[in-house]
Amino acid sequence: AMETAKPLKYRTSAQVMLNPLDKGVFSGLCDAAVQAQNPAFHSQLQADRFRTRFPGGESYYDLMCRLEPCVVEIESSLIPVVVVSHITTLQVLYCYFLGIPIEKCCDLQIPHSQIIQLVPTVGGALHEERFSVVTSDKETQDATTNLTSSPSTSRMESVGTLAFSILHTAAEERQSFARPEND
Repeated sequence: AMETAKPLKYRTSAQVMLNPLDKGVFSGLCDAAVQAQNPAFHSQLQADRFRTRFPGGESYYDLMCRLEPCVVEIESSLIPVVVVSHITTLQVLYCYFLGIPIEKCCDLQIPHSQIIQLVPTVGGALHEERFSVVTSDKETQDATTNLTSSPSTSRMESVGTLAFSILHTAAEERQSFARPEND
């Protein structure tokens, strides 16, 4: 994530709490591979993706708890904050900031190679805009594939994939926060 944030020319800091969901013994496996390797666990995971803990890893609920200090830091910032992180982390943060029930974060589509900008409006709502950050034909093809993939496969394939999100607070992988140099 630090490498991804470099072109933004912001001061960055690594935040371990922004690491992706730890899938334990299933780290790096797609949904189909988890099902083939452990059908009983896969059934349990399908029944409750939010609270089911990966063996040797964590659940989305655990990830949500780990992100609480990050949310406090973002909300207390008086300047725009850029969060560069993995899909699973962005799913949880996106749900929190948009008031989407957190249990739905597992099924939320966060496109690759895109910036999601959330800007507070009068009354406390957030205005959302999305910007493409595609830089080559291969990335365009990859981004299109990722945008059209099913929720069950894109969640499991997000290991090592980075996405941009710009979160302006209402107060206005290790992953990173980035702030303007002149703060």
